[in-house]
Amino acid sequence: MEKYQSEGKSIVYIDESGFSHESTRSHGYAKIGERCFSQFNWGEKGRTNVIGALLNGLLLTVSLFSFNINSDVFSAWMNSFIHLLLDIFLYCVSYNMSYAQFISNRIFG
Repeated sequence: MEKYQSEGKSIVYIDESGFSHESTRSHGYAKIGERCFSQFNWGEKGRTNVIGALLNGLLLTVSLFSFNINSDVFSAWMNSFIHLLLDIFLYCVSYNMSYAQFISNRIFG
């Protein structure tokens, strides 16, 4: 990676993660001598999965999914991410060359 950076190439960091809508607690608080009671719906399911991309410390995109991310979903996301970068760059070029240079410098270093 250092070789690419020394050649002036930008590194895009992509990560996928997921967050449960409910989390169980193994501990709780109660007054001394009293039981700690709680309710939890063990059958309830819910998870939000996320894919995001960073470039030179800038958050480029975050996508939220209410279903599991498999290789097909990730490949489709990558395809749309690449098109997003191209669309941004081409729009900036056609709109304003000086702004395009600013965006290009911020994105590609």
